[in-house]
Amino acid sequence: MAAALQAVKGYLRGRVLLLPASKSLVLGRSLESDLVLFGGTVDERHAEIRAVGSGHQLVPRGKKPVRLGGKRIKKAVPLAQDDTFELGAHQFIYHAEAPDSHLRDLDRRLHATPDLERYRMLRKIAANQAEITYLGIDQDTGDRQGIRILKAERQAHPLELRKFIVRALIGLVLGNEYFLEVHGLRTSGGILYAVLDHVESAMKLEQFVREKSPATPLTAIEVSRQLAEILAFARTRRIVVAKRKKSGVLVARNGSVVRVQAFDPTRELERELVHLQVFRDLCESIDVDPVPLVEAGFPEPKNEADARLGQLADEYAEAYSVGRILFHLLTGRGFAPSVVKEVQAAGILRRRDREAAPLYQRLPLKALELLERALVPRHRKHHKTLDSLIEDLGDTAELLLEETVAEDLEEAVDATEPEELDLDDDD
Repeated sequence: MAAALQAVKGYLRGRVLLLPASKSLVLGRSLESDLVLFGGTVDERHAEIRAVGSGHQLVPRGKKPVRLGGKRIKKAVPLAQDDTFELGAHQFIYHAEAPDSHLRDLDRRLHATPDLERYRMLRKIAANQAEITYLGIDQDTGDRQGIRILKAERQAHPLELRKFIVRALIGLVLGNEYFLEVHGLRTSGGILYAVLDHVESAMKLEQFVREKSPATPLTAIEVSRQLAEILAFARTRRIVVAKRKKSGVLVARNGSVVRVQAFDPTRELERELVHLQVFRDLCESIDVDPVPLVEAGFPEPKNEADARLGQLADEYAEAYSVGRILFHLLTGRGFAPSVVKEVQAAGILRRRDREAAPLYQRLPLKALELLERALVPRHRKHHKTLDSLIEDLGDTAELLLEETVAEDLEEAVDATEPEELDLDDDD
C-alpha cells in the first residue's frame, strides 16, 4: 500500500489521500497546488511533500508556519509513521502505508483536481501583487471564462478587498464591448473570485507591441484606434486604464480585437460607489460585511505610483501615449524623444519626393503623416484630444484600405493577358 495523508482537521477531515511514490507535491491555497487547501491561514504555496527514496520529507515553502508535532519547522524534515503536521487550520497524519481501516475513505485522486465550485481551472493567465487570473471552464455550460481570484493575504486588508469588489461591480454594470464583462462575484471555501469573459488567443498589449512589430500599417492603426477609444470611454466613466505598463490590456494575436482585462476606478468613483445600496447588496451576497469597508476611509496614496492608479491622466498625455504605441507598431522601434524630430524630418522629405531614412521611407506616406500629427507638438494639426486622434486613425485607415484595393486591382489587370479577337469576315 502506498503512503498516504489522513486529514484530521480542515475541510478534508476524514479523507485519506494517497501520495504518489515518486512525485513531489505542493500544498497551499493556490489553485496550482497539487493539494488545494482553503482559508486565510494558508499560504499560496505553503509546504511541499517531497518524495525521497521510499519515504517523504515535509518542506516549508511559504511565510506562514508549518508545524510538525506541534513545533514549527524551517527546513526539510523526514516524515515518520504517524507524524502529525499542521498547515494553518489543516492537520494531517502521515502514514508510510495507508492502514486497511482507512481504505473505505481512500481518495485516489489526492483531491488535487483544481476545481472552484463548477469551474475547472485550466491554467494561470495573469497575475499581479493582489490577484491571480486563471483560465477556467464552466463544467455546466462548457464555456471558457476568466476566474480572477483575490489573494488570501489581500482579503484581510479592507482597502484591497473593497477595490476588488468595486472593480467587479463596475464590470457587472459597465456594458461596453471593450471591457471584459463580469458575470458574477462569488466566494467558496474562503476564496473570493470574479467570473469574467475570456479572449481566446490574446496577449498583453506590451507583449503584442514587442513581438508583432513592425505590424502592417492597417493592423497598427486598428490596434491604436481601439486603444484610443478605450481610453476615451474610460474617461467618461472615471476609470483608469493601462497604467501598469499596459498590462491590463489584451490584444488578439492578429490585432483584430483589443480588450481591457484590468483597470482601476478613480478615487472619486470608488468613494461614490461604496455608499450605494448596490455595493452593500453585492457585499452581502458574498458574506462580506460592507460597514468596515466603508469605514476604512480613503487615506492618501503611499507613493506616486498608487496616486496615478487613482486619477485620470491628462487627455493630451493619453493621446500622445497612443501615438507612441502607434510608432512602435509601425516601425518596430521603441519610442524615444529623438523620434519626434526624425518623424518630422522624414515627413518633410517625403512630401518633397526626396529619400528619407529607410525606416520611414518604407512607410506609406499617409501613415507617416498620421505619426506626425500624433507625435510632433508643433504640427498645425497635432492631436490634443483622444476624439481628434480617433477620427484621424479611422480616416487614415480608410484611405490606406482604398489604396490597397486600388493597387490590388491594378496588379490583377496587369497580370491578365487581353484575349485576341477573331475578326473573321464570315462573322
